[in-house]
Amino acid sequence: MPSDSCSSDWGRPSRFDDVLMRPVFIIGASRSGTTLLQRLLLDLPDIAGGQETHFFSEFVDWLPSYRNLRDADRCTGFACYATEQELVQMIRNTWRDLLLRVLEANPSAKILLEKTPDHARHVQDIKQVFPGARFIHVIRDGRDVALSLNRAYRDGWGKHWAPWTQVSALCKWRRTVEAGLMASAFGPSSYLEVRFEALRADPVATVSQVAGFLGLSSLAAADTSKDFGTEDAPWFGMDNPEPEGFIGKGTVFGWRRSLSPWRKFMAWQLVGDLLGDLGYPRR
Repeated sequence: MPSDSCSSDWGRPSRFDDVLMRPVFIIGASRSGTTLLQRLLLDLPDIAGGQETHFFSEFVDWLPSYRNLRDADRCTGFACYATEQELVQMIRNTWRDLLLRVLEANPSAKILLEKTPDHARHVQDIKQVFPGARFIHVIRDGRDVALSLNRAYRDGWGKHWAPWTQVSALCKWRRTVEAGLMASAFGPSSYLEVRFEALRADPVATVSQVAGFLGLSSLAAADTSKDFGTEDAPWFGMDNPEPEGFIGKGTVFGWRRSLSPWRKFMAWQLVGDLLGDLGYPRR
């Protein structure tokens, strides 16, 4: 239940507005290493964040709905009561009310870091609502992502959202990666691409790269030597633990050992063009 103070101040400007209205979004296909990068970055004292909000992917689908209603032959819904700019301001107010508590718990933070992989599908709407938003796009070999997604389904904790076949998992990876790549059009000051394989091979160099993108100079507090996924992240909502199996081994090119020759061939037929464009090898 929201606190009384947050409820009574709903929609009002906050002393944290400069941070709240310029969020940094970690995006990418699920099971691509977004959580690993988030937890490493949250060790930095200037960064605060919390559990996935799914704000644009589930809670706020208002802008697409508004445009559909506005352009219909018979105007109904939001378009009858507010302009698009007024609706954008309502979305900002809701964001402020939800995320303000993260910064109240970390008042010295200069950056609000949000990690919802599926926000990759909403980069245009996010940029409309937050013109100062920045995106860190984590990309992992789609064949490893598909294996991890299928495992999440089989293990039970991901059965409500994870694809259960290799084909559907690879298609999900393609859709999310291609959507996330659209954020590159915002320019190098707003978009950074991070490869999971590089993060696993040299976390210090990768976190340094991200820190530079964010305008941070000190990495003294970032413990990049942590064993993958075993650490307790200093994030808001950490009292809600992830399900068993959520943190995987983070293998690199594990598909080479796990896929049969036929499945390797099928994967390349399905997404080989995108894998190749991203620089991933066929074998």
